[in-house]
Amino acid sequence: ADPVTGILPDIDLTAVDTNRSVSRRHAKIIKSGDEYHVLEEVGTVNGTYVNEQRIPTGVPVTIHNGDMVKIGLIGMKAVFD
Repeated sequence: ADPVTGILPDIDLTAVDTNRSVSRRHAKIIKSGDEYHVLEEVGTVNGTYVNEQRIPTGVPVTIHNGDMVKIGLIGMKAVFD
């Protein structure tokens, strides 16, 4: 739970984000038709990256199967079936 608000996160990253680099509402992955997009939320401090390129806040960026997405210091590979 968040120590200030007591709100439980949708995803608990405590074990993998010991530096607390991911904001409470850092980014969203959105499906639109057959495409996926990542959207960084306003107020994010540590950035959101697609294939090592920082994306602009508030602008959906298309991601493809195999792209690397990084929120704060947490990296992951996009895999879509």
